[in-house]
Amino acid sequence: MGLEILYPKPGSAQPDSFVVDIIAVHGLNGDATNTWKHPKNNHFWLQDSLPLDVKGARILSYGYNADVAFGNTTVNVWDHAKSLLGSLIDERETDDVSKRPIIFIAHSLGGIIVKQALVWAHREPQYQAIKDHTLGIVFFGTPHRGSDKANYGRILANVATGVMHKPKSRLIDALQSNSETLMKLTSEFKFEAPNMEIITFYETRPMGIFSRLIVEKQSALLELSHEDTQPVDANHRDMCKFDTRNDETYKKLVKRVNRMLKGKDKSLPASDCSTPKLRNKHFELPFDVSPYFTGGSDVCGELREGCLPLEDPPAQNMQQRFVLYGLGGSGKTQMALKFANDYRERFWGVFFIDTSSVDIARQAFSKMARVCKVGEGMEDFRRCLTNSLEPWLLILDNADDPSLNISQFFPVGNRGTIIVTSRNPDCRCHATVGSRELREMESDEAITLLLRSGDLLSENEDLRSIALPIVQTLGYLALAVSHAGASIRQRICSLEDYLDNYARRRKKLLSSRPVQADSDYEYTVYTTWEISVDSIKELSNNATDSTAANALEFLTLFGFCHFDDITEDMFRSAWNEFGRTEGYTWWASNLPGMVRDRRLLEWDSIRFNESMRLLSSYSLIYVSGPNNRISLHPLVHSWIRDSLNEEVHFRWWNITVSTLALAADVSSPLAQMQLSVHLRHCIDIGQVDDLFVEDDVLLDRVQILSLIISVYEFCPGKDTLTLSERALEYSRKFLGDECYSTCLLSLRLSQIFLYLREYQKASDLLQSTLDVSIRILGPATDLTLGIMRELAWAYTELGRKQEALELAEKKLAICEKSLEGRDVHTLLALCDVAMVYSELGRYREAVDLLENAIAKRAEMANEDITTMLQLELLLAITYDRSGRHEAALEMFQNNLKEQFILLGDDHPYTLHTMAYIGVQYGTIGQPEEGIPLMIKALEVGQGRMPDDWLETQKEALKWLQYKSAQLQSESANTSTAVPEMLVEPQELPHREGEEISSRKGWRLWPKTRRRIGESSS
Repeated sequence: MGLEILYPKPGSAQPDSFVVDIIAVHGLNGDATNTWKHPKNNHFWLQDSLPLDVKGARILSYGYNADVAFGNTTVNVWDHAKSLLGSLIDERETDDVSKRPIIFIAHSLGGIIVKQALVWAHREPQYQAIKDHTLGIVFFGTPHRGSDKANYGRILANVATGVMHKPKSRLIDALQSNSETLMKLTSEFKFEAPNMEIITFYETRPMGIFSRLIVEKQSALLELSHEDTQPVDANHRDMCKFDTRNDETYKKLVKRVNRMLKGKDKSLPASDCSTPKLRNKHFELPFDVSPYFTGGSDVCGELREGCLPLEDPPAQNMQQRFVLYGLGGSGKTQMALKFANDYRERFWGVFFIDTSSVDIARQAFSKMARVCKVGEGMEDFRRCLTNSLEPWLLILDNADDPSLNISQFFPVGNRGTIIVTSRNPDCRCHATVGSRELREMESDEAITLLLRSGDLLSENEDLRSIALPIVQTLGYLALAVSHAGASIRQRICSLEDYLDNYARRRKKLLSSRPVQADSDYEYTVYTTWEISVDSIKELSNNATDSTAANALEFLTLFGFCHFDDITEDMFRSAWNEFGRTEGYTWWASNLPGMVRDRRLLEWDSIRFNESMRLLSSYSLIYVSGPNNRISLHPLVHSWIRDSLNEEVHFRWWNITVSTLALAADVSSPLAQMQLSVHLRHCIDIGQVDDLFVEDDVLLDRVQILSLIISVYEFCPGKDTLTLSERALEYSRKFLGDECYSTCLLSLRLSQIFLYLREYQKASDLLQSTLDVSIRILGPATDLTLGIMRELAWAYTELGRKQEALELAEKKLAICEKSLEGRDVHTLLALCDVAMVYSELGRYREAVDLLENAIAKRAEMANEDITTMLQLELLLAITYDRSGRHEAALEMFQNNLKEQFILLGDDHPYTLHTMAYIGVQYGTIGQPEEGIPLMIKALEVGQGRMPDDWLETQKEALKWLQYKSAQLQSESANTSTAVPEMLVEPQELPHREGEEISSRKGWRLWPKTRRRIGESSS
């Protein structure tokens, strides 16, 4: 503990002198050495590499008990910060050492100790020398504030749960309760930060199996104008561990530390460094950077690092090329102009070429040749730059056409700097010193831009509060925010009523260019995307294949889905289920061309991805993640629909509803939940009444309605019951009661009644429907068997358990006779009987039946793995209910491991099992083991699981926390140790309340309804 000198090692030869002290401070669950050691080879870079790469550096590491520091009150943080200061004063007390520069390197919560120490140094005279001689700080994943996803207290708790195996609840509580004070520390520190260099490294890889960042980028940044921010391709724990000197993050760190030292030398009075000479002769930009230019400090920093010329241009060993790419209107050109304006004196010439076409580019090159008096054509000017001994900057703007090879405009050789701006991500291949995608602005920067361009006070907090929902609505897009500011500045609307105007006149506001708008914005918000689509249409007209035509169809369809989390699987599923449209001509014709195309034996993934690549090349869509998830900017999403006339708008609304309904796959709960988001969004865009048109395609509409309801069931809302009741009424009115479609919709409605615990309503509807289904379809059909299963469930919930058993046994007999016991319905029937046995307390018989079902499943080669997982899960539940809690826990754990591998950590089955195990730990008296698991389940389940499931698990977490506090109280032999905030729940989750059981809410057996309604009658 305390300050330890890592270099030079005691007893080794001492260097003649030191020029800097580098102090490393670890975070939670770390120490003075292991925090910085790579786990594979134990490379301790602070000791083994840094002295070699930062000449004259003395390396020290500060160790402390982080659990104690952050586990009680903020007084402990202050104490450790003062201890650090005291140790430094003692170590640097001689005159020559006390004036030596200091650089801190801090990981995670260690950055809080450093911030507190420097704030104290500012206040206390005895520590003045520390403050005065601190050159800068390198932060690795230090959480400075909250983010859009979580408040500061939650983020601090995330650090503890992420880096520690079993963090004590006391530590979690302390971090959350002290978060407000620690947040104020960040504000205080910002007053000190302008006097020192700030380097911030932030993680980009999630931690562990739960796939989330411990400290989000937004939380890791101090958002200072001079802050140098750098992403790290590692998780929170490993971001400061380097296995060699060649590690990219390590090399960036070394460069910046040496740059700090060089900057310090230049600031000394004795420095003989001269100011770079002013050399600019040609400055050929078509317009100035916007006077309202805001933000982008991190991008500017990357441009500065990669694009500024060397002091000795002939020594440059490669041409410096940087690519800015992204959606039209995201500020690429403005960023390039800003850099050119700021550093024009570092270049002999600054030149701007519009490369939107070869002809336009050639004309611009010819003009530059005449300006520089080197000839008349493009080759003359390129040759001039190739041979120039002076540094030059060439901006190649609007390199958007995917068929245009931008490299034809590069001057030959290794001299000069080129900045390319493009909507096409593929242009990154030409970068030699870096590339950067521009998308949405940061929230604070967008607000500042709106207020500045609206000629309003950007620092006024009241105005900033009003501006926030405006920039959120505009998707933080630079061009849209700038145009909104211009509209406010010109009194077209006020800041206060802009959103009201936008809601009524969105298309007009975004399709118009305000009078006296900034000259650099040539296009309106919508025009900039229309240009891209016109290019794709031209490709479609001239192409021999259907790539461009498919791209335009899918882009239009995307405009009616939700703008985020669109997947190829949705359309693959629709293609696979095309057989559902047999006999439904209108439905089959209202689908995208690729879904209707049956020429191949399987879905054409290559053709789909080629279409997506074309859209992505214009930055009209974003494709990201291992599953190639597709998203659109919210304004692009709105523009797609706004560009359609009323007739075409209605046709594509129908196509989207028809396609999404066809994609329904009840065997995949996660896919159904994602699909429900898109279906709900699409239906909200149109009118619900349009689903119930009285025309000559009633059968088509009823089939589509049935599938929509099946999707809604997996994430039910208030609309689900209303839609189901209306659909059944619609079918009865036009098709009658004695009809397959009406029976199917009756089943759908009864399932929703069951979900809502309206058991009597479900029972009445199912009883009448069962009679009709047996009469018109027969007993051994999907629909009839499904009705029998749901009716048995309703009987069980109504306490009519003997009737439930008789019905379940009758269904099992039908399956074993008619289906020869080899169908999934047989497995379901065995489970139904087993669950009723369990309700009757006949656990041994229930276990025997479930083991029989598992054996039958093993003989079925064509059933997916989730069936087996769910059988095992039901067997574990039965163990639990029979009192065999240890056996249940073991089976749950094994089941969870298989689910992690086969389904992933965010699958609904996995999350359900995770929560169940958490409760099991509480049941067997180990609530401390269950709390972290339940927290993880809730965090990952947010946005993935139904609201009532989340609420149930929150109650379970409270119960676990209460049980934990109760056990701690008993072990301390006190009666008052249980925190007052933890009140004993009135009923225990899962045991008495059955809140987490398989019979509640979230259905463990989605395959109950698999293929029901797909066969014709």
